[in-house]
Amino acid sequence: MPLTGELEHLPIVDVIQLIYSTRKTGTLNVYSRKGEGQLVFNSGYIVGATHSDEKLRIGQILCEANIITPEDLDRALKLQESAGGERKPLIATLFKHCGLSKEAAYKALETLIEMTIVEMISWSKGIFSLEMDKIHISDEYRYLPTQLQELNLDTQMVLMDALRIFDEKVHAGEIVIVDEPLDESFDPMAIEAASEEKEEEII
Repeated sequence: MPLTGELEHLPIVDVIQLIYSTRKTGTLNVYSRKGEGQLVFNSGYIVGATHSDEKLRIGQILCEANIITPEDLDRALKLQESAGGERKPLIATLFKHCGLSKEAAYKALETLIEMTIVEMISWSKGIFSLEMDKIHISDEYRYLPTQLQELNLDTQMVLMDALRIFDEKVHAGEIVIVDEPLDESFDPMAIEAASEEKEEEII
């Protein structure tokens, strides 16, 4: 049975620290009016993340860091599209066809996780659900090239970096902390139930 709670009573930072300190394995699903996201843990260490924000995508992060060009990204996306049933995730495609190094790929995935946590820290209301012993790795992390070491990030270090970035963004005015207005149309439990039903259909 998943461990669930409300962000209003247990902020995401405390949830992450609890998972780390107890060395839990599983997928943490977080739902808010501001978005949805996942953090994946293996014995307390972070191994993956996803977010509903289109800007928090590995291709976008690689372009913003000038690791790849928009042309590289466009080429990789077209290769994915033409691959049909043989389609590989973006980072594997970039690694094979666009000269992405394993070091750059690893660092970009780490940045993606940090920025996902930064976004979640700003969510004051919503729910979380930890599916124990279930690891749902998103397409961006699946089928990584064998030359690329497995992600197994130190949760405490990632969390510290995310909190630093969050503070910098708040001071720069990029993130504004406000009380989220009540919205009767937002039903986090209904969202979670719908997500579970969708997952059952996929299985």
